[in-house]
Amino acid sequence: MAGSREVVAMDCEMVGLGPHRESGLARCSLVNVHGAVLYDKFIRPEGEITDYRTRVSGVTPQHMVGATPFAVARLENSLLGHSSVEDARATMELYQISQRIRARRGLPRLAVSD
Repeated sequence: MAGSREVVAMDCEMVGLGPHRESGLARCSLVNVHGAVLYDKFIRPEGEITDYRTRVSGVTPQHMVGATPFAVARLENSLLGHSSVEDARATMELYQISQRIRARRGLPRLAVSD
């Protein structure tokens, strides 16, 4: 895909990490414009998973048993010619920034996990 202008769609599932349940990438899926799966893996995030968010993420402890470590997933995606794992991390950082802005303005959070 390197140098390609092919359209892809990305979906990521997140789990909560540590005592503050900060979001960490647990699954990354990529499909092309025709719906063909380019990448679909469970990814073991860096840090202790304290909230699987199964109700919304579909991720369970069993998925993490054979999950690809985050560092390996990052390398795999680099070899594919894109960095979806890093894109997911950047997207999560933007989401967290938007949550802080909403909180400062007294607006409700965009999503709440049980």
